[in-house]
Amino acid sequence: MFSAISFTIAVTFLGQILNFLTDVFIAKYFGTSWKADAYILSLLLPVVIYDLFIGAINASFVPLYVSRQKTGDSQKFFNTVLNSTALVTLLIGIVVILIAPYFINLIATGFSPEARKLTVVLTRLLFFLVISMPVAVVLSNLLNAHNYFVVPAMGKAMNFGSIVLAIIVLKELVGIFSLVIGFFIGSLLFIAVQVYLARRIGITFTSGILITHPAFREMGILSLPLMIASMVNYANIFIERSVAASFSEGSIASLSYAFKVVNIPVNMLILSSVSVILPLLSRYADERDIGKFNELLLKGLKLISFVMVPVIFGMAMFRVPLIRLLFERGEFSSHSTEITASAVLFYVLGILGLSAVTLLTRGFYAMKDIKILSGISMTMVCVNIMLIIIMSRLFGFIGIPLTFTITYIIYMTTMMVFLEKRHKMHLVVPFIKSFAKHLFASGIMAVLLITFSIMIDYHSFNSFSEQLFYLILVAIIGSVSYIFVSVFLNVSEVNLVIDKLKAVRHKLSDR
Repeated sequence: MFSAISFTIAVTFLGQILNFLTDVFIAKYFGTSWKADAYILSLLLPVVIYDLFIGAINASFVPLYVSRQKTGDSQKFFNTVLNSTALVTLLIGIVVILIAPYFINLIATGFSPEARKLTVVLTRLLFFLVISMPVAVVLSNLLNAHNYFVVPAMGKAMNFGSIVLAIIVLKELVGIFSLVIGFFIGSLLFIAVQVYLARRIGITFTSGILITHPAFREMGILSLPLMIASMVNYANIFIERSVAASFSEGSIASLSYAFKVVNIPVNMLILSSVSVILPLLSRYADERDIGKFNELLLKGLKLISFVMVPVIFGMAMFRVPLIRLLFERGEFSSHSTEITASAVLFYVLGILGLSAVTLLTRGFYAMKDIKILSGISMTMVCVNIMLIIIMSRLFGFIGIPLTFTITYIIYMTTMMVFLEKRHKMHLVVPFIKSFAKHLFASGIMAVLLITFSIMIDYHSFNSFSEQLFYLILVAIIGSVSYIFVSVFLNVSEVNLVIDKLKAVRHKLSDR
């Protein structure tokens, strides 16, 4: 399993590089301008709709498909899910085109008429994402169920690689519309590659929708409460974006850049690993082996804490040099760096909670506790909406990322407690003990990094290569000191990582 995780992380890392290369180009050519705000807001409606389907598919497809493999009708189940997803999303995509003007006028009250007009056009052009993304996710879950993880993890690399090429080739000709063209090419390419691999492993694609299939009906029952919870959640997102649009020009773009920066470690290390763990969790749940399920889930939570706690310290301390390195060029000014870095500070404090929730959600999926998960999710959405309104009034622009952090800490704690009580697991106390060690080791690391930053001021590094060297040096000093203190504290997670790295080295040497 570790080799699968390693390759998947490598592919995901490539996707993250291309993702940020895309953001670098957007920042360079559009900065925190109204055009950047328009593009980011235009993604909201398509993303909200396709995420409803993606959440439902991720929640239920793999456990049900694995169970249907035993009865021999898993391919009928797959084709029914694929065909119904394509048909329903096509109809919804047409609706997106029709309602786009009304939707944008509703949430973009702070936009100028020109910005609203561009946002409507971009939203209509991006309607294909409503269809392509859910279809791609069905295929990805199919391949994951057959223990193929690398190709499904290539989605971001293909999408953002295509966007980067489109910007380079077409930016001068069509401007911001080059992003739409890149998305379209990347989405089709990703689907085509997955279809090819599915055929190679013996999957037969057929037309028709067998709505009476028992697994399909169970999927609908499991997915409905989750989709309802997701719709409530997206009401929350609408409010968040509407609040952000009411602030000064560039607020939406700054929040978007900041959120993408803090999501680098989450997307690169957590999401790819979780996709590998879900099938194994599903098998333990199907066999009712709570002991192994608890052990695997707790090990994942401890590893998340081991990785994320020092990342939080490092990104919070060096947020300004990081934003400066990634984005400050062209239309992205020093002022853009300042407001984006301030958002990073409050977003990054919540990524431990976000990462843990991502894993815990898979635990609920595997146990088929979808109704409980939906109830928790809807409660958290209500808490988040209330906090956004309060925090934005108290702290302005910063209230939005601060709300994110508070909500995900509460979310993580609530999910762990529910799993403990419902399935008699042991998660909270062992996790807190490990977290305390990680926090202490990160504190020692922070002291050393503060000393380093006092001795060597980052402002003296001007060129891109100099700034990159400075941050690489920071990462090396931080990593070495953190690992050293962790070994001294006998942190079990560091031994696990070292053992896995040794195993990889032996495999490479054997080749």
